[in-house]
Amino acid sequence: MGISDTFACLPSLPSDVQLEMVRAALVEPRDELQSAAVRALVDPAGLNRADLVVERFGELLPAALAVAHEHCAELIAEARRIMSRGSSAERLAAQQLVAALADDEAVQLLSLGLDDAMAEVRQVALDALEVRLGEFVATRRQDRADGEPEPEPEPEDAEDDAFWQVFEKVVGSFAQHGRSSFLTLFAGLGDKGAAILVRVMATQQDVQFKKELFAALVDADAASCAEFVFVTAGHKSPALRVIGRQLMGRRRDRRFALALSQHALDLDPVRRAAIDHEVWLPTALAGVNSLPSLMAQSLLEIIVSEVGDPLLAQRHVEAFLGHSETAVVKAALGHIGRLGCKDGFEGIARVLESGCDEVRHVAAMVVIDLAPPEKVPLLMPLLGAEDADLRRLAMREVSQASFARFLQRFDGMDQEARQIAARALSKIDSGLIDRVADEFAALDPDRRIKALKIVELLDAGVQLREPLLELLEDPDLRVRATAIRIVQLTGSVDGIKVLIDALSHEDHRMRANAIEAFEQLDDPCYLELLVPFLRDRDNRVRANAAKALWNLGWAEARDVLVAMASDSDPRMRLSAVWAIGEVGFSGAQELLASRQLVERDAAVLVKLRDAMQGVLSVDKEEQ
Repeated sequence: MGISDTFACLPSLPSDVQLEMVRAALVEPRDELQSAAVRALVDPAGLNRADLVVERFGELLPAALAVAHEHCAELIAEARRIMSRGSSAERLAAQQLVAALADDEAVQLLSLGLDDAMAEVRQVALDALEVRLGEFVATRRQDRADGEPEPEPEPEDAEDDAFWQVFEKVVGSFAQHGRSSFLTLFAGLGDKGAAILVRVMATQQDVQFKKELFAALVDADAASCAEFVFVTAGHKSPALRVIGRQLMGRRRDRRFALALSQHALDLDPVRRAAIDHEVWLPTALAGVNSLPSLMAQSLLEIIVSEVGDPLLAQRHVEAFLGHSETAVVKAALGHIGRLGCKDGFEGIARVLESGCDEVRHVAAMVVIDLAPPEKVPLLMPLLGAEDADLRRLAMREVSQASFARFLQRFDGMDQEARQIAARALSKIDSGLIDRVADEFAALDPDRRIKALKIVELLDAGVQLREPLLELLEDPDLRVRATAIRIVQLTGSVDGIKVLIDALSHEDHRMRANAIEAFEQLDDPCYLELLVPFLRDRDNRVRANAAKALWNLGWAEARDVLVAMASDSDPRMRLSAVWAIGEVGFSGAQELLASRQLVERDAAVLVKLRDAMQGVLSVDKEEQ
C-alpha cells in the first residue's frame, strides 16, 4: 500500500490515532511523507491543525514547503495567532514561516517580530524585512526609470502604505538593531523617504545614527545617491539640506557625477530650479567629459537657460571644452559666444592651441566676435596652423589689431617712429593698404587724416589714387588740405582740376598744400599757375610757392626768398628761412649767417640754426 493509500484510510481511524500518525510523518525526512502530512494537517475538513505545520516549518523538505506555499493563507493566519501568544520556539517558527511564505501584503506581520522579546525572532524579522523592503525600493526605482519622472509624489495604495509604515518603524528602531542596510534604502525612496527621514531624525538623537546614515548614503549606488541629493539639498528641513550638501561634497566619483547629470536632466524644471545650481552643478561637471554627446548638450542647455549670472554660466560651460566629442565642444563654444562675456577664456585658449581644425575655427570666430582684450594672444597659435584658412583668419585679425593699436598710438609717436611702425606693418600685413583705405570712410575726420598720413609714410598714393581723389572733396577742410599735399595725381585730369580749384581756396592750408602737390607733379608747365602765389598774403603759401618754383626751374624764386628773409613780419621770415634751408641754393649759407646776426625773434633764430645746419650738411655731402 502506498503513502497516498495510507493517508486515504486516515479518516476511518480515531482522531487521536490520525493525529499521532500525521505528526510522526511530519518529522520523517522523506518528501512524500512530509507533503502528505502537511496536506492532512491544513485540511479544515480534516485534522485542521495548521499550528503543527507552523511549529515544524523549519524542518520541512522542499516538496513539503511547496505544499505549504499552496496553503500559505491558512498557515499565515495560524502564524499570526501563534506570534501573539505562543512560546519562544513557537513564535520563532511562526516568524520563519511568515518570512518564507508571506507576500507583500504580510509585511506588517513581519514587523511584529521587531518587538518580540526573543532575539532570534527579531533577527528573522529583520532579515526578511531587509529583503522585502529592498525589493520594494528596487521596484519603485525601476518604475521611475521606465516612465516619466513624477514632479510630485502620488498617493500610495494600501500595499505601499504598509511598506512605508514598516520602513519607518524599522529605521526608527535603528538604535536597537544597528543595521545600516536599512539606512541605505533612503537613497532610493525620493520625497516620501525624505519625509520619513525628517520624522525619524526628530526622534533619533543618537549621534551614531546620523553617522551611520551618512556612511550608508555615501556607499549607496550612484543613481540612488544622486536622487537623494536632489531630494534633500532643496528640502525645507535644514537637517536634510545639511546631509544632502555634505553628501555632495563626499561623492566625487565619475559614476556619481554622471548619475547626477542624468537625474538633473530627468528632473522637472520647476523642481530643479528650486535647488541652487551651485549645490549640484560643480560636482556634476566633474564628470562632464564622460557624458554621452546628447546628454552633455542637454546639460549645456540647462546651464545657459537656468544659471542667471552670465559669468557663472560661462565658467560652467567652459568645463565642456575638454569633451572628446566635437559636437559638444562646438555647442559649448556657441553658448559662450551667445553669453557674450569678455573674460574667462582659458578654456578657449586650450582649444585654439590643441583642438581639431573644425573646432579651432569655431573658437576663433567666438574670440573675433567677442573681441576680448586678449584677442591677439588667443589667436596667435593659429598662425602656425596647418589649415590655410585658419592661418589667413589669424593673420587678418592679428594684423587688424596691430593696425588698430598703431592708429591709437599714432599721435604720440614722432615721425621716425611712425615711419618704422608703418613699414613694419606693411611687411607682416598684406592687407594693410586696404585697411588704410577703409579708414578713409571713417566718420571721425581725425581718423581720415591719420590714414592720409600713413599713405604718405608708405608712399602708397599710386595704389590709392581713386579714394584719394574722393578725399579732395572731403567735407572737412583739414582732410582736404592733407589729401592735396600728399596725393600723386600725374595723368589725372580730375585731380588737376581739383588742385587748380584749391589754389584759389580761402583757407591758406588748402592753397599751400595744393602748391606742394603741383611741385610733386614735377612738370614746368605749371609754373605760370604758381607765380601769382609769390605775392600771397600767407607766409606759408608764399614760401611753398617760391620753393616749388625753384624746384621746377624758375631761378627768380631765389629773389623772393631773399626778400622774405628780411620782411618785417617774423612769420614771413620764419617761412623764408625754412624754404631756404629746403632748397639750399648757392649762397644760402652766407645769407642765413647774415640774417642770424640781426635777427631778434626767438622762433626765427631757432629755425635759422636748423636751416644753417641742414644747408651745411648738404654742402659737405656735395663736396
